[in-house]
Amino acid sequence: MHDRLFEAALIITAPWSVTGAQFDEAAKVPTVAIDFAVGSHFAVEGVLGEHSVHDTVTKTYRHLNFFQHEAYCRCARRG
Repeated sequence: MHDRLFEAALIITAPWSVTGAQFDEAAKVPTVAIDFAVGSHFAVEGVLGEHSVHDTVTKTYRHLNFFQHEAYCRCARRG
């Protein structure tokens, strides 16, 4: 249920999805894990067509505050 809530709040649509969320109570920081479906194809700027993913690199991005908490998204990115 939490994953769907974060997908709605962050406007995440297929082939992307929220795969988990953690809240560090000591630091008061939520981190949302975002990934894409296996077999997805993506457009590449300046290249015609859609392309399969061969490699990914997980990166963490600072998001706007979620409620009053500093928030981060950890996302699998095409490498």
